[in-house]
Amino acid sequence: MASFESFSEKGSDQDVTYDNRTSQAFEGVLQAEVSRQGHLDNGRMSRIAFTGALVDTFNLGSSDMTASFAGTDFTVSILNDRNVVGGRVGLVGQMQLTKTAFIFASTRLGIYSDDSRSWDANMGVKIKF
Repeated sequence: MASFESFSEKGSDQDVTYDNRTSQAFEGVLQAEVSRQGHLDNGRMSRIAFTGALVDTFNLGSSDMTASFAGTDFTVSILNDRNVVGGRVGLVGQMQLTKTAFIFASTRLGIYSDDSRSWDANMGVKIKF
């Protein structure tokens, strides 16, 4: 879910305003992962994985947002396509630090049918209980 808060600017040359809006989307993902696990020289576990996914996102709700610029009202469509399909690829690495702690890093790239692109990168520590 994404929320866009309203905005209003008064007293400038533009007097810009736009409405608030909340959007929701259903996302279906079919993902495959190929991984290899091994041990380092010190006996600690390490793992690397390659992921690939097909993604189908269905956007719900109105795609329009009303706005005003210099006293002229207009509508902005913030969705190009109601249904967007695409693909993502990723790389994940994990290494054992102690018996219960692991460090990991990952990155993921996506390309979609509405000509949009996405990427993310994560790094952190996992702890087993």
